[in-house]
Amino acid sequence: MIILAQSKASFRTASGISTALTENFYTNHHVLFYRNPCESHLLESLNELEETYRSILRMNLRDSIFTVEDLFLVRILDKLPKEDLTRFLQRRTSVFEKLSYELRLTIKIFIEENLSMSRTAKALFIHRNTLTYRIQKIRQITGLDIRNFQEAIELLTISYFVTSNI
Repeated sequence: MIILAQSKASFRTASGISTALTENFYTNHHVLFYRNPCESHLLESLNELEETYRSILRMNLRDSIFTVEDLFLVRILDKLPKEDLTRFLQRRTSVFEKLSYELRLTIKIFIEENLSMSRTAKALFIHRNTLTYRIQKIRQITGLDIRNFQEAIELLTISYFVTSNI
């Protein structure tokens, strides 16, 4: 199903569609949308959606709602040799799975807020000191410092492949 509409509340619309599908017993579905208005032609946008959706299927991603913009990295990872990706995931996935729901949510929001401490704390409705504690805990468990861009990308990559229930 492809829905083309201009909407400032695109996530809310996508979430509503996903909920409706789930409530009607379509638990295995993917809703893919653009967070920002499309600036390309319709055919280009449809091709990008199709390529992104194929990457979701090939990479066996478990979430049901995705934005095209957030899956640019997934499309790049999809082009890597499977052996390289598997080796990378084997080293890091078991450690990531040890993270609690709160720490996984912290990673997700921290990356969505462009590694900004103040915006992340505000989005999570927590004090900055609590966020600092969580970031230290993430580093202690994973060995990765999410404040470092390279390591944040590594955590983001791992998060695509671990069922997060976020």
